[in-house]
Amino acid sequence: MKNSVNKIILCANPSHQTSLEKIFWQNFKNLAKNKGWELFTIAARSGEFDLVLPARLYQVQNYLNGYYPKNKSLLPEWLDSKYFEIIVNWEYKRWEELHDKSAISAGLIKLSWFVDFLIREMKPAVVITTNKIDHGCLLYKLAGEFYEAKYYFIERSPFDSIWVESKGMFAESDIYDFVKSIDYNDKNRSMIERHGERVIEQVKLNPDGFRKQDIGSIDLPLCEGPIVFFPIDNALWTGLAQEDHPQKMVDYYNDFSNVDEIISTLLKYVTRRRGLLLIKKHPADLEKYEAENLFDQNIKLISGSLEPILKRVDIVVCQNTKIAYVSNLLE
Repeated sequence: MKNSVNKIILCANPSHQTSLEKIFWQNFKNLAKNKGWELFTIAARSGEFDLVLPARLYQVQNYLNGYYPKNKSLLPEWLDSKYFEIIVNWEYKRWEELHDKSAISAGLIKLSWFVDFLIREMKPAVVITTNKIDHGCLLYKLAGEFYEAKYYFIERSPFDSIWVESKGMFAESDIYDFVKSIDYNDKNRSMIERHGERVIEQVKLNPDGFRKQDIGSIDLPLCEGPIVFFPIDNALWTGLAQEDHPQKMVDYYNDFSNVDEIISTLLKYVTRRRGLLLIKKHPADLEKYEAENLFDQNIKLISGSLEPILKRVDIVVCQNTKIAYVSNLLE
């Protein structure tokens, strides 16, 4: 396929949730068109996309007929059985499906063959996704790479901007190689410092990012020891909640990937020191953390704006979350 690609950029599930993203993708489409390229967008939500598919896999089984082989249990070559089971199990757990797993499996088989057909027919030179976890992104990434399309990852950054990566975020970010490659002469140092100062000011003005909330205040009980804040990662798009997901093995250290173990360790710390552990779930997270220790007297579940929280706490413990940046800038 590599020798016969078309000047098509296929983008799976681009986010238009913020005005910044809407402007970015419109400008991206215009720029591509001006240079002789076509941007083709596919999404599982309503909006100005070229193709909209059902978001839930059990619904897909009623669509996309005619794209898969006669043996309906076969999978495309690029989707192995391990990934297949991970996707099905996560879909079942995430939505607490009343439908049995066979309906989800049937939908995934249909969708994977449709993605295979689409990539082979369109022959895109580039495939873009906004995460590597949801099946609505992952399938296009796997198929695109199998058919030798160039892959890019585009997502909101922690700094009210757009983050463009060649492999992914977190452990796979290009920023590590970029930092190593910089020639820190006086001119470059001055430019980098000026850019850094602008980023710092932007984060201070809007620490909550696109999920901006009223500042308000936080009511905490008196305690003698340290107040520790643990904001939980977004389990939907990081692989955090999927024990066997390959991306989890890439992005999380072995000793820092289990939320319950982290909470237990931090609880022991604050209990010994007569402190308090604050836990904040990610606003988009559907995961339920119902371990018994969440109801300990030394734990408080909180919500709301980050700024009043960060001003009150002594220690912030993070996994892969933008709050690591924000906490440093607001201290």
